[in-house]
Formats: sequence, C-alpha cells, structure tokens
Amino acid sequence: MNSERLYRALLKLYPARFREEFERELLRSFREERAEGAPAARLWLRTLWDLAATVPARLMEEAAQDLRHSARVHARRPFVALFAMAALALGIGVATGLFGVLDAMLWRKLPYAEPERLVFLHMLPGSMRLTESPAALRGWTGQNAYLKDAAVFASDELNVAGGPRTVRVRVCETSANLFALMGTPMAWGRGFLAEEETRGRNDAAVISHAMWDQEFGGDPRVLGRTIRISGTPFRVVGVAPAGFDYPMGAQVWTPTVFEFERIPKEGVIFWEVLGRLKDGLPLAEAQALYVAEAGRLAPKRMLEDEANRPALRTLQVQLAGPARRPSLVLFGAVLCVLLIACGNVANLLLTRVLDRRRELQIRAALGASRARLFQQLLFESVALALVAGAAGILVARGVARIAASLQPGQAEAGIDWRMLAFAVGLSLLTGLVFGVLPAWHVSRLQTSNEALRAGTARVPAARIRVALTALQVTLTIVLLAGGVSLGRTFLAMMRVDAGYRTAGVATLRVSLAGTSREDGARRTAYYREALERLRSLPGVEAAGAVNLLPLSLQPIGLGQWFLDDGRKLDAAMGVVATEHYFEALSTPVVAGREFRETDTAAAELVAVVNETLARKLRGPQAALGRWIHASSKGKPRRIIGVVKPALHFGPGSEPLPQVFTPLGQADTANLTFVLKTRGKLEPVMAAARAALASVDPQVPVFAVQSMDSYLAERMAKPRLYTGTLVFFGCFAGFLAILGLYATVSYSVSQRTQEMGVRLALGGTPGRLRGLILRQSMPVVLAALVAGTAAALALGRVLAALVYQAKEVTWQDCAAAGLGLVVIAGLAILMAARRVSGLNPAQVLRPE
Repeated sequence: MNSERLYRALLKLYPARFREEFERELLRSFREERAEGAPAARLWLRTLWDLAATVPARLMEEAAQDLRHSARVHARRPFVALFAMAALALGIGVATGLFGVLDAMLWRKLPYAEPERLVFLHMLPGSMRLTESPAALRGWTGQNAYLKDAAVFASDELNVAGGPRTVRVRVCETSANLFALMGTPMAWGRGFLAEEETRGRNDAAVISHAMWDQEFGGDPRVLGRTIRISGTPFRVVGVAPAGFDYPMGAQVWTPTVFEFERIPKEGVIFWEVLGRLKDGLPLAEAQALYVAEAGRLAPKRMLEDEANRPALRTLQVQLAGPARRPSLVLFGAVLCVLLIACGNVANLLLTRVLDRRRELQIRAALGASRARLFQQLLFESVALALVAGAAGILVARGVARIAASLQPGQAEAGIDWRMLAFAVGLSLLTGLVFGVLPAWHVSRLQTSNEALRAGTARVPAARIRVALTALQVTLTIVLLAGGVSLGRTFLAMMRVDAGYRTAGVATLRVSLAGTSREDGARRTAYYREALERLRSLPGVEAAGAVNLLPLSLQPIGLGQWFLDDGRKLDAAMGVVATEHYFEALSTPVVAGREFRETDTAAAELVAVVNETLARKLRGPQAALGRWIHASSKGKPRRIIGVVKPALHFGPGSEPLPQVFTPLGQADTANLTFVLKTRGKLEPVMAAARAALASVDPQVPVFAVQSMDSYLAERMAKPRLYTGTLVFFGCFAGFLAILGLYATVSYSVSQRTQEMGVRLALGGTPGRLRGLILRQSMPVVLAALVAGTAAALALGRVLAALVYQAKEVTWQDCAAAGLGLVVIAGLAILMAARRVSGLNPAQVLRPE
C-alpha cells in the first residue's frame, strides 16, 4: 500500500493533461506488475526512467499549447500584459543590477589564492609596534596564534618618472611578502626577495600590468629599467598580473624597511596589515584571539568608540567598505517594489481571470480538470515573467553601471552568467508569486449548469483583491517615508552654507616632488609664474592656490597649535594658501585681511584662521593680532585675518579649526590651483592645463576638474540613496494607486445593478460616488496605519545602515501618508465616475 501511495505521488509530476488521459492506465499497469512479482528495484528504476523521459517532453508540449492560447488572449487586451511586463521588467532589472554589484562586492570570489582566508586587521598597527622593522613584523607573525602570515603596507599618490612622461600614480610601500601572501604570481619577472627588506638593498620595484602596457608599451626589456618615485631611483624587477592593483588601485610597489625619508610622502600615511588565517582556524575564533591580543598590547584602543575597535574583517568585506550596508538597503527597497509589482500584476491577472470565468467554466464543463486550468494560468504567468525578465536584463545593465561607478573598484558592471541566472530565477519566482492566486481561484470556479446559464459566479476573490491592495499601500508607505526621511536629510545638508562657492570654479593639481622644480627657489618661481599665466587667461576672474582643497579627499593631518602665552588650542588643520585664494572660492573674510604677495619669508610671519578657531579666542575681532605657533619651538605667527569656516568634507560634515599660512612662508611640494571663471568651464580648464604645461612640461598636471564635480562626487551616494528611495516610493505609489483604481473600478462594474436600484430610489451620482469613497478608504487608512508602524520600525535600520541618515519620524510618515491618501481618494473617485453615466431603466430592464 505504501508503494502504491508513493507511485501515486510520482504521477503528480506528470502534466495535468497527460495525467488525465493515462493516470488510470499507468496505475493499473503498476498494480499488475507488482501482482506478478516483478523485482521492486527494476520496477522503480523503470518508473523513474519513464518520468525522466516523459515529463519534460509532455510538459513542453502542454506549455507550448498553453502559451499559444495565452498569446491569443493577451492580444485581445494587450494593455494588461504590457503594463505587467513593464512593471516586472523594471523591478527585475533593478534587482538584478544591484545583485550584480552586491555579488562583486560580497560574494564573488576574489582573484587571489584562498581569498576567504585573507583578513584585514582593523586597527592602527603602530600601537602593536609592527612598523619598527621587518624583523618586528616577522617576529609578531610567528608568535601570534591566528595568522599564518601577514604583510604591512601603506600607499600614497606620487610622481613616477622613467617612461616617456612623468605620471601621477598610487605607489604602495610594502613588506616583501605581500605578493606571496596573496598568492599572486608575476606576469613578468619576479616579486620581492626577503633580502630586499634591508636598508640599501630595497631599491626594487614592481609595476602594474596596466602601467607596463601604457607607459612602457609592453616592452619585456622593462626589467632592470630605472624609474624614479618622487626623485628616488628604483629598478623594475617584475610586472604584476593583469588586473592586480591592490591596494586602492596601486600601480607601483616597493619593499619597505620603514625608512620613511627614502621616498618623500605627500600625504598622511596609514600603515595597514593584511593577514592569512592559520589553516583550519575559523574566522570567529581568530577574531576572538586577535581582540584578546590587541587588548593586552593596546588596552586604550578597547575603550574607544566601536568604529575604531580592533576587528578582523575578511578582505572581501573590507574592499566593499561603507557602501556594503546602504547597498543592502537599496536591494531591500527593490525587493519591496518587486513585491508591490507582483501584487499589482496578481490583481490585474485576477481581474482577467474573472473576466474569463465563463470561458474557463465552459472548458471545465467540457472535461478540463481544475489541475489543467491551474497549470495553464500558471504557465501564462511564468511566461509573462520570463519575457519581463528578458527585458529587465537591459535595465540591469544600466543599473549595474550606475551603481558600480559609485562603489569600490572591484564591483564590475558587466552582465555575467551569475546575473543571468539570478534574473531567470527571480523571473520564475515572481511568475509563481503573482500567478498562484489567479490559478488557485480558477480551481474554485463553479461548473454547474446554473452557473453556466447565469454566466456569473459568486467569486471569493474580493477579499484577496482588497488584501493585495492593502499590502501594496503598506509597502508604499514604508518606501515613501524612507525616501522622505532621506530627502529631508539631503536637503538640510545642501542648505548649509559650506563657506565657499563651487559654481564656475575650476581646479588643477600639480606636484613638484622628484622634478627639477623641487628645490625652494625654483619651486617658488614655478608657482609664481604659473599663477601669473593663469590669471592672464581669458575668462579667469581670480586665481589662487592651496595645498588642501576642500572636497578633494586629499589626506589631511591635524596639528597642535599654541598661543603666545603657551596655552594649547584645539588641534587644527594646517593649510598653505596663496593670495586671492579666498577670493577665488568666494570665501568671505570676516575680519582683517587675506594674504598678499608681500607676505614672503622675509616679511613678518602671519596666519589667517577660520571662525571655528577664532571662537576659541573670543571671536574674530579679538583674534586679530594674537600670536600662535605650531609647536613649542615653532616661530610665532600673527593672526591677520579671519575667514568663514569651510566644510572641508562637504555638506553634512563639521567645520574643522583651520590655520592658513601664506605660500611664501611655507614649504609644500604640491598645490591645487583654483580659478574663479566666467562663461563655460571647459575652454578655461583646457587653456589652464596648456598654460601650466608651458611653464614646465615635466611637471605632471592632474585632477583637472570643476569644484561642482568635486561636490557631485561627495554627494553622489547620498543623492543616489535619496533619489533611489524616492523614485522607488513614487513608482510603488503609482503601482498601488493603479491597483486600487482597478479594484474599485471592477467592484463598481460588479455592483451595476445595485447602483441602478439606488439611482431609481432617488440616489444621486454624487452620493453614490461618496458612498464608494467611504467604503473604499478604510482599506487605505488601515494600510496607512500598518505602513506607518512598519516605517517607524524599519527607519531605525535605515539610520543604522546609511551614513548620516536620520530615523524615520511620524512627520515623514504623515507627509507620505497624506500625499498617498489624497491621490488614493482621487483614484477612487475616478474609478467611481462611471456611476454618473448609468441609466436606471437600462440597468434594471433585465430584472
């Protein structure tokens, strides 16, 4: 008996039509073979073989028949099918595109040996005394209980000469075992040797495959060639494999002995540690061992804020960086929109099924089983979703490119088999999700003679349609409230006065490190001549220069400053600037004056501070004339001016105390020229680049762009998150309102006789529309309450995952809900407008 039950269950795998025709015959044959004593193993093997051979062919045959019928049905009313495909294509495409970015960031295997064993040590290694010498690093690596090997590295953007031109690239100074640790073989030449971690022998360099190809034309004779990094000579010993640019897009690698003066650095250097876990050691256990060791060696670090506490992170998570969590938020929002789209499509297809119920009842009366009708409608839904998924691939490609441009460099935008598999799987899943309800409803249709004669049936679908509409409205409130919250935060950030203007401002960076202009007198001459030529260009109203440009993400350092009486001021950012710099950025001078050309090394030492620092000195006027110096032995400078504080890191950041010193009294190898222009920026930037090249063609000019582009880069992710959630919320609202309109419109069509009776008894069209509005709005209001509760709860998650986002407030929910209620009311009234055209006599004549 048990074997027969199992055989009956296996027969359910056959398509409905085949099962209707042959189930009894197959079951009888099975019983006869069992009665004849056929071996059980042979019987079941043959059964499974028949299933494998018959089911796919029969399924494809019935699917083709069902799809031809579906195409004829949809051709009669194409709007429903086109709208369903458009909604699903957008949802599936956006979800697939974001999946591609998340896959590249979090799940795709990195091109290193056993990348899951590579971990990033999140803590300044200087506190563990790892950067004293290579021997100290090797000793610590051999003693700890969780790492098999470890490498220390630091990187900076520097000038590299040796090819046909001097280029500005990222140079990584690393312990000799970095390439071996990551399992990266050289494409040409070799990596570093252990003895090259010795002073006097650490002149080896490895260049990237891209640099080898672009700057040296892929010449194999590059090995042994001398290149100069900030003027320091190195010999090329190897070429890294194509695509390898760790860390942070590095193009040149050199072995380190922590001899910082060998290669002059231009920014603040942070040493970082990459390790490989011991074989068989789980990450969680290694994390516990690392934290315990860090607590012993650097206990003060354990008391700091959570973001700076010691932690082991997989290299995959570290590369994803802060974009990982917000991307998950966007992915969740996309899935919400896709769920709303599925609900809307299910509503539309359920309406289509109700319109086709007489056809389906006739087919059922002629012998079609409920399983056969269920299968047909499910095939129709899946086919619709697959077509939408195919269209969604085009959307996915654009979304992946946009999202990948705002994510770490390893997030590729290309469509690969993983994204295609995700799109197909998601299409099948959505087809099943929105296709089950209409198909299930078909299985409950009446097939009695009374139902056929009446041409109608009592349909239990009203509650399903109302529930789907309520779910759509609820999810829409969540998305809209989140979008309103992010939008409010974004607008508040943009309204803050940053202390400078970006419109019409062009910037160009130069670095004299390692060039013939590096010495003091030649450096000053270069800067002066460059400024003179820039100021003479047509369209330039003012030109200045600074070593730390706002918004540019140049590494900065905060130094301690002292008053003339020895008291300490707050740590301040030291900035070197020229005359007319504040004018070029339209930064107001609050008190005193800005720099002049006479502020040279031979003149009195002076400084300009911002208001943030001046407040520590009892205000701008009180700060004028005070003397400050950078260290206990530093020469004092007199404060000659106070300027408005600039938000160095852009909107949403806090103003830092800043001390500006004139270029003539400071020493810096790199500057950013700032041009205040009129008219179009592109011709001015091209002319400015040419002017700087004419001063000295060997000095690299880079980062040529507008201040508006700097601001756009800094605000790209907040704008992306805000715009995406707002767009998704509006699109979800459109879908929800459309679903509500369809539900009310269909309900009115089903209540035509009732409305005719009400009109005949003295009712007016206006009162009937009001009645429909009162009966429909409770669903919207109930969904509004549920959506508000969900938005307030999920708003905390949004604030935790998205940088600078605020928690969703009831005001955000009220704003989103009010707009949705107003539009929903209009949609209901529009759906009820057909009541005005009803003629009671015509409606009641059949009665």
